[in-house]
Amino acid sequence: MIQKPEERKVPRLLVTAAGSGTGKTTITLGLMQCLKNRGLTVQGYKCGPDYIDPMYHTRLTGRASVNLDPVFHKGRMGMMFDQYSKGADIGILEGVMGFYDGIGSTTEGSTYEVAKETKTPAVLILSVKGIANTIIPMIQGILNYQENTIKAVILNQCSKGFYQQIAPKIEEECGICVAGYVPVNDTLTLTSRHLGLTMAGEMKQWETYLYALADQIEETVEVDQLLSLAKKAKDLNTKEEHISKEYPVRIGVALDEAFCFYYEDNFRMLEALGVELRFFSPMRDEKLPEDIQGIYLGGGYPELFAKELEENQSIRMEIRQWCQDGKPILAECGGYMYLGQSIKNQQGQTFAMCQAFGHRTEMKERLNLHFGYVTILAEEPAGLLTSPIKGHEFHYSAEYGDDFTCIVKKNEKRSWKSGYVTKNQYCAYPHLSFRGNESFIKNFLEQVKEELV
Repeated sequence: MIQKPEERKVPRLLVTAAGSGTGKTTITLGLMQCLKNRGLTVQGYKCGPDYIDPMYHTRLTGRASVNLDPVFHKGRMGMMFDQYSKGADIGILEGVMGFYDGIGSTTEGSTYEVAKETKTPAVLILSVKGIANTIIPMIQGILNYQENTIKAVILNQCSKGFYQQIAPKIEEECGICVAGYVPVNDTLTLTSRHLGLTMAGEMKQWETYLYALADQIEETVEVDQLLSLAKKAKDLNTKEEHISKEYPVRIGVALDEAFCFYYEDNFRMLEALGVELRFFSPMRDEKLPEDIQGIYLGGGYPELFAKELEENQSIRMEIRQWCQDGKPILAECGGYMYLGQSIKNQQGQTFAMCQAFGHRTEMKERLNLHFGYVTILAEEPAGLLTSPIKGHEFHYSAEYGDDFTCIVKKNEKRSWKSGYVTKNQYCAYPHLSFRGNESFIKNFLEQVKEELV
């Protein structure tokens, strides 16, 4: 029976590893480019709450990459895969950290959970730098720890000679196919900064890099074998969620080099709810978009562009007045830093920000220990936070202030005061998934809708 286009099953493959820094993103990009070179339309996905890797996927594929997060989207990831894979020939999912790494010492929120729920065949990337035969019990341990969807292994930082020796042993002793290797090549390594990889838009000679990477993957990785695995992915049999366009409002969204950390699904969900998004640049635009009823300030790197943000005084003062007038605004992480009194960068320079709220922020050398999934509550439950919501923190800055109105909890033993919440304003470090906090975002949009009156 010929399937209708909307019923077509899209092949999918998940790229995972034993830990961070072992080549997941590099090999994911190489594989995506190989598939693109073959004329396939590729849809990228990222496991967990990452912003930078999806930017690389998006720039390469020309389709916005989507986060699948077991903490925010449990029970809905299959539906989200199907929804965003429309029009694509294959979906490539990039894992986060190690395959079984979740919250604390559990698998909750891990790549393993994404693979399990979406029934996606996985290929395991393992670096053999400084390792020889020990790679065999490592693979055996990963395969035997839990029932899983891992179907193949790729050896990274591996010489051709060692590959020819070890691959047959892995297949014989571990019972899994070895789908190739990638040799050491410093020219193919992605560069990093304090929040992770440098952003995709900053990378020079992007196309030259991608073609060189794809050539390497085609030469030493069994791409046809991986395609065959992807085609064997089981049907998800999901139903698309129906969302009514209840909120015909306009929201100004900050989007430039300083503010670029957004979940694509948040944008799509706002639009599905009837919201018109009007993008603006706090670095360059002199004023906010006209006829908006709300503002959305995402995360990013305001500390790297603090001078430009300070110099654009007109829009800073307009946003300050917006907040002081009690109008709806949602600000996360970098957006929250921007609304404060000032930002002190890692060079010790201090720059004035919007001064809409009483806090100030300073960049630090190390990752803030508040990082990870959190629960956010109002000190006195009211306004937007009538009940707890879920978020995720990851930043190198520290906040200073004495008038915070939110309580952030990492677990039963760790909590701290941070950020601000009112009837129609949320300004705090934690990033939010709107699909994972539907009541909250609809509550916010109700407040935005009141501005139409």
